[in-house]
Amino acid sequence: MAIRIRESSIKAWSSQSQRQFGIDLPLKLEITSAAEETFLAMLELGIADGQLETAAKLAGLKIEAAQALLAKLAPITEDFKPPIATAEARKLPSNQRKHFSRRQASTVFVPKLDRFGKLLVHSLAHSGVGQIITNDSSLVSQLDCGRLGYSIDEIGETKISVLRAEIANAPSHLKLDNRMKWLDYSAVDIAVVETSGAFQPSDYQRWLSLGRNHLGVCFSDSHVLVTGIVRENLPCLGCRELNKWESDESRKILGAQIAGITGLKDSSSILFATAVSGQKIVNWIDSQVSDQDVEYWSDGNLRSKTERINPQCFCQQGPSEI
Repeated sequence: MAIRIRESSIKAWSSQSQRQFGIDLPLKLEITSAAEETFLAMLELGIADGQLETAAKLAGLKIEAAQALLAKLAPITEDFKPPIATAEARKLPSNQRKHFSRRQASTVFVPKLDRFGKLLVHSLAHSGVGQIITNDSSLVSQLDCGRLGYSIDEIGETKISVLRAEIANAPSHLKLDNRMKWLDYSAVDIAVVETSGAFQPSDYQRWLSLGRNHLGVCFSDSHVLVTGIVRENLPCLGCRELNKWESDESRKILGAQIAGITGLKDSSSILFATAVSGQKIVNWIDSQVSDQDVEYWSDGNLRSKTERINPQCFCQQGPSEI
């Protein structure tokens, strides 16, 4: 979001020293410096949330003077979403415009706004995904700061407010919905299931039950896994865990114990997970799907695998059997 002078406010009079907006209820403004004139021009175009101080500095105006000017103009200013998406779409070739329009009409669910979630929101927003929903209303803590995370100055602020300011100029809307009902979940086109150690039914059951496509990201102690897009007639996240039980008997015993461990969340693992997840989601929206799972290991090795449906998984049971 950003703030600007409403387009419907007619500039009835303009000179180096004065402006008048409106006719029936005119708002007259005295311009006392070139800096004020520059800042006013910025307001006519729009200033992104959280960028008021930067805009004032660029105009050569003190922040106090900029705030006073904004207060005078309050009756004719508005919050708006920059029409970047429309402008970009017009410039694109027809085939790319079709993909961009699909992205604008898509809704992606990102559960947590931790370091991984923060970067993924940026990736999706700047790729043109129209709406991103999260149920993370938590505040920035010291643990969230550092590389790829939030700044120390943002401790105590809500993560979603920080992110909204950061993606203000992206063609995307970040929505908080921490009281989602089943109907809300069914409006999601694709969801991210982020966990550590092992996938648990509680992580993905809602998406499986609703038949909504989803993608799993699991941080283990030595690698991070990004799954293919889970959709109808393909192996679910439960199938993946059962397949591991068959190849490693100890996994069945350890599964519940390792679920929720901190996992390997160093910078390279987070960047890898963000890049691959973002690419898989955007490619799926653009109708280009890869069913392969990809693992990034702490020694730098990559491993790819196409999972199989496990006949013992509950995703293979009929409604009367569940």
